[in-house]
Amino acid sequence: PVAACPTGAFTAGSTNLVVGSFSNLSPTYIAQAPLKDGWQHFFTYSLSSTSQAYNIKALGRDGAADGTVNCGTSTNFNNDIIYSNGTFLQWPEGAQN
Repeated sequence: PVAACPTGAFTAGSTNLVVGSFSNLSPTYIAQAPLKDGWQHFFTYSLSSTSQAYNIKALGRDGAADGTVNCGTSTNFNNDIIYSNGTFLQWPEGAQN
């Protein structure tokens, strides 16, 4: 996304949960989905009520949820990294703060 998230791109399903496993997600190409990000924080995820749409978030260096989705690139390692329904909505790029 260049400026804003496409309508419906961010799943507003169940509340994000810090979990010990991704038991509701079935990895296709790997046996076990990674549970922690590079800062050793658990990933969070949410599913729509039909389990057809999903989000996976890395909460960034500070381990705290941003609360907003800016979509596109970020130069702050504290910003969430968000992958939703097959595409990244927010990710780090360029020189980081």
